Amino acid sequence: MEPVKVGVIGITGFGGRIVKAVAEAPELELVTGFSRTAESRKNLAEKYECREVSSAEGLLRMDEIEAVLIGTPNHTHGEYVIKAARAGKNVFVDKPITNEIAQAKECIAACKEAGVILQVGHNSRRGGRNRRLKKLIDAGELGQVIACEGNFSHAGGLKLKPEQWRFYNDKCPSGPLMQLGIHCIDTLHYLLGPVKKVSSFIRKLATPGEIDDTTATILIFDSGVVGYVGAHYACPHYRRIAFYGTEANAFVGSGRHISLVRPDKTEEEIETEEIDTVLDEVREFGRCVREDQRPEVTGEEALLALAVVRAAIKSSQEDRTVTVEEILE
Repeated sequence: MEPVKVGVIGITGFGGRIVKAVAEAPELELVTGFSRTAESRKNLAEKYECREVSSAEGLLRMDEIEAVLIGTPNHTHGEYVIKAARAGKNVFVDKPITNEIAQAKECIAACKEAGVILQVGHNSRRGGRNRRLKKLIDAGELGQVIACEGNFSHAGGLKLKPEQWRFYNDKCPSGPLMQLGIHCIDTLHYLLGPVKKVSSFIRKLATPGEIDDTTATILIFDSGVVGYVGAHYACPHYRRIAFYGTEANAFVGSGRHISLVRPDKTEEEIETEEIDTVLDEVREFGRCVREDQRPEVTGEEALLALAVVRAAIKSSQEDRTVTVEEILE
């Protein structure tokens, strides 16, 4: 297939990983990228032999660009998605789709009205261990799944400074839950289906910024399965997914293995495929644009993950259980 000509808005931080993946993807061709700093724009043009552009608006006006990938801070996602859609560009935006439900719905509507694809970068579900775990669950290897856990935490919150957007509540509501825990939420959605209701405790205990840094959230899935998501910004790095079933428990931690524990206490180590998840999702984006296909993580799918985070925030603020339906309405 002919590569899709793309521009990237937000080329530093995680946006740099998106740029690297675009450069490696045979389905895409990097035309240009925009950052607020001139030095970053110059470095990008020199490193990838692409064009320089002085503004996001200038990038969106380029007729040759068919699609835009957005790797900017969370609170700017909605603005850029809507502008790109109105410029007739297909859109890939990193997670979360936005910070707010209403704006996420506006993004979805804008892309539908423009007839362009909207794909959201929930890349964690694409990891080799999660892909293999999905097959094990669907094949009944765990029996009936009764509970699950997800935790994604690190100490990044301890180093926050006022010049960083993650320092502020209005730009990073719920702190690590919106940044890290949402990875777990989307992965659990992928593995088990949607969440029905949420009960959460969100606190600020240790970080210097405005944001909260410690979160614990109980999930009740539509299927009845009980889940837990932890996301903290002030502790050593920790990442884990666990599933508990009538025939086996499955644990996904560091490394490339899934640990499967049977009722007789025997343990099996299942090796999984190593996948570059960001490259995998941007390659899919290129195929979807060129072949007019529906991406795995649509705006609607991303909206559900965001709704769980917003339900958790409301639950913590009001000290009650909150349904996802209430948030979406």
